[in-house]
Amino acid sequence: MARPTPAPGRRDELRDFLRTRRARLAPADVGMPDGGRRRMPGLRREEVAVLFRRDASRRRRARLHGDELGLHRVGTGR
Repeated sequence: MARPTPAPGRRDELRDFLRTRRARLAPADVGMPDGGRRRMPGLRREEVAVLFRRDASRRRRARLHGDELGLHRVGTGR
């Protein structure tokens, strides 16, 4: 079954949304090494993918240990 593709205008909106959000963050803001020169400000697509997988893994582990959101461990050192 083929996935529906978004209308061209919606695709442009999504592209612009993601681009502006990535540009707001520097690698140091999320605990990643700088990685050298960049043509565009902010995180690279690959860095966003790494962060997403890391966050998904953390939440999965938290659920397995009975902590649905993992909130009490974040930033508390517990």
